[in-house]
Amino acid sequence: MIWSHGGGKGCAREVNTAVAIFNKNLEDLVKDFNKNVHGAKFTYVDIFSGGDPLAFKVLGFKIRHKTCCTLSPGEELCAPNKPVCGNLSEYVFWDDIHSSEATNMMMVRSSFDGPLGSPYSIASLLKQ
Repeated sequence: MIWSHGGGKGCAREVNTAVAIFNKNLEDLVKDFNKNVHGAKFTYVDIFSGGDPLAFKVLGFKIRHKTCCTLSPGEELCAPNKPVCGNLSEYVFWDDIHSSEATNMMMVRSSFDGPLGSPYSIASLLKQ
């Protein structure tokens, strides 16, 4: 999700590259575990790809490139005693680092019974 913040300008390109490499290796490890650990089932939840800006638009988030709270110049966290938005459910980001509760809930639902879990959703693992 870091890459989608800052107007899509790639403000954290090095971090995002490292995260993408780590996540690919983790996904491969989960596949290996499922193949080689008899009787066990592992799943990989890809919240990094779940932060696709187009997905946020489709899901109804109206404000995808601004924070809900007021930031002090040069800061990433909310400024103390400054106004916050009144429509938090429309924002992807709370501040420059943290996603909003609405975003987190969307990720949880998609992880539990949606497309972010691979090769199994968490819900399907609980049914077994």
